Amino acid sequence: GDPGEASLTAIPKYKNTWHVAFGARYRYSCQLALTAGVAYDSSAVSNANRPLEFPVGQQWLYGAGAEWTWSDRIKFGVQYAI
Repeated sequence: GDPGEASLTAIPKYKNTWHVAFGARYRYSCQLALTAGVAYDSSAVSNANRPLEFPVGQQWLYGAGAEWTWSDRIKFGVQYAI
């Protein structure tokens, strides 16, 4: 490289992560089923070692849904997650 150039190298201190999720399905009637769930993802880096290019920490995810059985061959479903 050019003698006047400067470079900066950062080595983030990543750690192992884990994921856990739980879900449930409740059959409200013969045609309608309701679903719900929650999930957790641990952070890959501690807050003290978080680099600017990796701003994601631990995450909690929540979801809910419904499924309507129209016939033996046709089902409609909708889900929402945040």
